[in-house]
Amino acid sequence: MNDSADIEHATERLQSALSNLVKNLEPILDRVTRLEAAVNEGQQFNEDRARLARELDASQANLAVVTARQNNISQLASKTREELDRAIVDIQDILQSAGQASGQGSAE
Repeated sequence: MNDSADIEHATERLQSALSNLVKNLEPILDRVTRLEAAVNEGQQFNEDRARLARELDASQANLAVVTARQNNISQLASKTREELDRAIVDIQDILQSAGQASGQGSAE
């Protein structure tokens, strides 16, 4: 064989090898692309989870504040109710005393 035929044969073998390499690399490249997409999705999931955790913490803190305010309002309402009850009793006593005093004054 001459050099030209050897070079042509080597070129054909090289092109065949390159074609086989491309065929074998395509599934690997596809898989790498899918894995990269999965990694990106996982990172997005982690970011969403972290954001939701922060929002949950903030909501729980707000709930604690609201609960404390509700407790304060309940205590104030209870104290106000007790003070109103005492005021009603005092007013009833005053009215009763005034009624008795006016009734005693009329009887004399």
